[in-house]
Amino acid sequence: MNGFAWTAKRYFIAGCATSFALVAAFGAGRASVKPVVSPPVVPRYTIQCAAGAASFITDNQTNTLYVYENQADASVLRTIVDLNEVGKPRLTSKVVDPRTPQDHSR
Repeated sequence: MNGFAWTAKRYFIAGCATSFALVAAFGAGRASVKPVVSPPVVPRYTIQCAAGAASFITDNQTNTLYVYENQADASVLRTIVDLNEVGKPRLTSKVVDPRTPQDHSR
């Protein structure tokens, strides 16, 4: 084997080893960085209508369910349910008297 071929082979192997070492040292740090993911945006209210007889509106920030009775001229609030009680043996609801004004702004 001539001296030039042997020297070129050693430089090639040394270059490969150096490249592997650099990629292992610096490339792994960049691969492990995770992008910042913002939480999904949840709407304030979720509205569901069932067969035209009632509307169910969920306030997602206060975990409250409002049940409205749909009448010919307007919707009337009938019941308020606190969804924080889910999982208990019994849910309690607050029956709303439609003759009294309600403030649901909380």
